[in-house]
Amino acid sequence: MRALGIVAMGALGPGAMCGLFFVWGLRRIAASHASTLTLLEPLVAVVLAALAFGELLARSAVVGAALIVLGAGVVMSKPMSKPMSRPQT
Repeated sequence: MRALGIVAMGALGPGAMCGLFFVWGLRRIAASHASTLTLLEPLVAVVLAALAFGELLARSAVVGAALIVLGAGVVMSKPMSKPMSRPQT
């Protein structure tokens, strides 16, 4: 029962606060950047877990992480195109 209380506190406290910050941030950046940054979430989780538990990542995991960060950097560095105007009828 105590474990259930801890999980509930984690969901209501930090979980809800992170969700609010996420929505707040979505209003301030482009959709393409938001989706790219969302794809980085699993990478951050793996790195934090490895640090928290003192684990070493395999070479393939490091190479995969580098590719993810490189791809995100490419998408984020491209200038945003202007929205297309609708043809007048």
